[in-house]
Amino acid sequence: MIVAIVLLILFSQMNSYVTMYNNNYGNIGIFFMCCICGIYVIWYIADKLKNVDVLNWIGKNSIIIYVWQFKLAEFYKNIAEIVVGKVHVLYDDLVRTLIAFLLVIVTVIPIIIISNKYFPFIYGKSRTKANRSNKMN
Repeated sequence: MIVAIVLLILFSQMNSYVTMYNNNYGNIGIFFMCCICGIYVIWYIADKLKNVDVLNWIGKNSIIIYVWQFKLAEFYKNIAEIVVGKVHVLYDDLVRTLIAFLLVIVTVIPIIIISNKYFPFIYGKSRTKANRSNKMN
């Protein structure tokens, strides 16, 4: 693993700037060595992270997060602009984006819980046995 990281850094420094949209890969041999080392590093890290419960939960609910995040982020950015405009506080775009991000995270968690409990079919999930038995009673 350490060897792959060191080789990745060395090869990437040896190669020229890569711009895929221009089909500029620099030295193609060095580029492919970087690819192989990078894939190995990512594969190793992913293998170590496969049992992290938070990441598994995010992965299982990624469709719901994807559906809601854009509109929520836009909504909270607009709210932040209005509030900051009325308070006349100077802040940069990074602060506004971080505030919107945190508000989206706080908002999307209850949306995920409610969606999984009452509307799983909207996101292509099947109802669990517990949900089916609750509907029958």
